[in-house]
Amino acid sequence: MTDDLQKLRKINAKTFRKAKNWYLGYVISQFAVLAFAVTSIFTDVNPKLNAAIVFLGVLTTELIRWRSDSWKSQGESAKRKWEMADGFGVSVDGKGIADWLASNASV
Repeated sequence: MTDDLQKLRKINAKTFRKAKNWYLGYVISQFAVLAFAVTSIFTDVNPKLNAAIVFLGVLTTELIRWRSDSWKSQGESAKRKWEMADGFGVSVDGKGIADWLASNASV
């Protein structure tokens, strides 16, 4: 059981780390879109082109945030399983861990 708890702890750490990395990308992309929007005010560029570029930037930013939230929810799920197993002695489902690892092979 301790081996399964260690696996859950590693999953928890990796998923939260990935969520933080994606969130950092989200913040950086927000600043990039804001910087582009501010500089486009002071430059002589086609307003329709500016609007299209900013719109695509905002969509990209939200996709990055969605990915961060996805990793965060997976990390919270692993954390809840780990807390149940560690606190109450509930057995950890090895099949569930294997399924998660197989579906997230890049982790």
